[in-house]
Amino acid sequence: MDGSATNANPKPTDTRQRPPESIRTLYKTYQRASPATLDYDPEILDINRGIGPEQKVRLQLVDHVRHDDVRTACATFGGHGSGRLNMLSLDIPVYESNDVPGLILIPSLLPRQTQRDLSSRLLHTALANSRHKTNIHVHYDIPYRAINSDNVLKSNNGEASFFDLSPNSTEQFRPLNPEIRNPITVSQFLRKKLRWITLGGQYDWNEKVYHTEDPPPFPPDIADLMRSFFPSTNPEVAIVNIYSPGDTLSIHRDTATMTADGGVPADKYESWRDWMSNKRINFNVRQLNQDGV
Repeated sequence: MDGSATNANPKPTDTRQRPPESIRTLYKTYQRASPATLDYDPEILDINRGIGPEQKVRLQLVDHVRHDDVRTACATFGGHGSGRLNMLSLDIPVYESNDVPGLILIPSLLPRQTQRDLSSRLLHTALANSRHKTNIHVHYDIPYRAINSDNVLKSNNGEASFFDLSPNSTEQFRPLNPEIRNPITVSQFLRKKLRWITLGGQYDWNEKVYHTEDPPPFPPDIADLMRSFFPSTNPEVAIVNIYSPGDTLSIHRDTATMTADGGVPADKYESWRDWMSNKRINFNVRQLNQDGV
């Protein structure tokens, strides 16, 4: 044996590997379960409802994050006083899973205001940057010109955002191949069609590898926030997943290292006020290893 991966013994990071049958069976079981059943399933770890006896044997408390450190990092990121963070003066517990050694869980690390600040950077600043690709790019021409007009930039202090466009805007996202796709509106783009945004290194979803050309810079303010909590990690790539009611995610292998969710676009976008009521935002950050995977 030369030690190379085979179909019977694939590499642990092989994203094409078929999930074990036990995982597939468990997935189907929970896929058919009702929300009420999930709320009280003792096998599901939900730290917000408390750690019961079933979970205590599967977790170990390994550390705490000092609340003063969280307050300082989040206030710096948000650019406002720490009084807006509305944080309890309690250190945040850090757990490690006994089932998956190395899996670290830090519940409620970011206060709600910081989740809003982070979501605003992702949904306004990052989405408006043409170098950060989305699931729409491969099929449509993105009208960045519409959000970079003098009038739009002037009304938003020089910052472009697709949320500056009215839900009733006649601006269209024109298909690259009009024979098989119709144009979509701004409302369709933001309310349903937009599924993900990539930051930093750009991922080829067909080949499941990162592009080798120079990627756009990872947002430095977000990188600084991540490093303030995880100093040994160098954020280089990320995906922002945007889920709507009814969206599902099939079984897959995910090697992302950090996640944060929640938040809403800035309050000034009045015409989009209800947007977040039907969304869930997951932010997954990764450091590439020396092999670029």
